Amino acid sequence: MFRSALHSRPRVEYGRTPVHVATARHITTGAADGFFNATGGTVTIDYTLAIGRRGHYGFVAGTVSARLSERKLQRTIMLTGNWTGAAEPVANGPG
Repeated sequence: MFRSALHSRPRVEYGRTPVHVATARHITTGAADGFFNATGGTVTIDYTLAIGRRGHYGFVAGTVSARLSERKLQRTIMLTGNWTGAAEPVANGPG
């Protein structure tokens, strides 16, 4: 079991924070109308399996508690819960 928490200000890639949420009024169109970016909080990794092992499926899971803000309408939301992720064999590990 591996446990780690991200507490420091993360590097921003493509102008986004590691935690962001897009909302849509009409989910069937897939067109987002609100973009919330994390302004504070914690992302914790509680479990990893085979992450970094090329040729194998990798899995990761943890918890998130984040405050997110949306610039356009100046709205703020809280995101709290569990998250999971997977890496396919061709994308897992050094190439």
